[in-house]
Amino acid sequence: MKKLLFIFLVVFITHNLFSQTNVFPEDGNISIYQGSSIARSYDVYNSGNILVSRFEVTSDKSGQLWFKDGDGLLKVLIKSHGTSYFNGGNVGIGTSSPNAKLEVIGDGINASRISLSGNINDRINDSPWYGIGYSNFTSLSYEKTKRTVQLAGYYGLMLKTSEGVLAMHQNGNIGIGTCTPAYKLDVLGTIRARELKVDMQGADFVFEKDYQLRTIEEVEEFVSVNKHLPEIAPAKEMQENGVNQSEMNQKLLQKLEELTLYVIELKKENDLQSEVLKRQQEQLNMFVKN
Repeated sequence: MKKLLFIFLVVFITHNLFSQTNVFPEDGNISIYQGSSIARSYDVYNSGNILVSRFEVTSDKSGQLWFKDGDGLLKVLIKSHGTSYFNGGNVGIGTSSPNAKLEVIGDGINASRISLSGNINDRINDSPWYGIGYSNFTSLSYEKTKRTVQLAGYYGLMLKTSEGVLAMHQNGNIGIGTCTPAYKLDVLGTIRARELKVDMQGADFVFEKDYQLRTIEEVEEFVSVNKHLPEIAPAKEMQENGVNQSEMNQKLLQKLEELTLYVIELKKENDLQSEVLKRQQEQLNMFVKN
């Protein structure tokens, strides 16, 4: 008997739930009703009799849930098929106080593709700022009208693996293998390149008439005392402080051009001596004939 009463009660409640409008007026108006044999909707009204929420099974047998604000403006729409959206306020996953349109606290977001439509430059005055967006800076493109993707980190940027690091300091220095770059590009390791272009001044001043070229004897004395060439840093200093490649290239070119002047001078002396020897030989030949 009890089982029969229970079954009857369930059938009665189910019949009333899906066959008529139900109203629960304590804190506003709530109506639950069945629209047709396929489409059904469950509505929630506020105290001003404004429809603010609806769960709906549509005629194509899909479901959707939407919420409106107190003025009846649609703010949230969630569909089992089609487009869903949030229009107004921030959305938090893992947090009840999101500070952005979407804030995720936890393991993060797993996506096959992320499209960017916001300009990170719009946040330039909201420092400190971080994020990924597109930039109005167009000089990186062959087509000067195209925007570029921008990765922004106010205090610096870092890409890190289990065995290496690529870091950009807040001052603009870039480090490879180091998180404390002291130069615009600071590499802790070996660099391999097909070509390296270094800006330098050259050393053509060596060929000016007023250039004070040391004599060979002066160079010999300097090398004997200091164990290195003039204007060239000693080996110990190079090992401790490194070498400015542009400056070193200029100094080496200067020494090469000085060496060229020494060779020219020696050639002149050799030609003069050859001429003297030639005349002496001619005089000797004449003396022998006579």
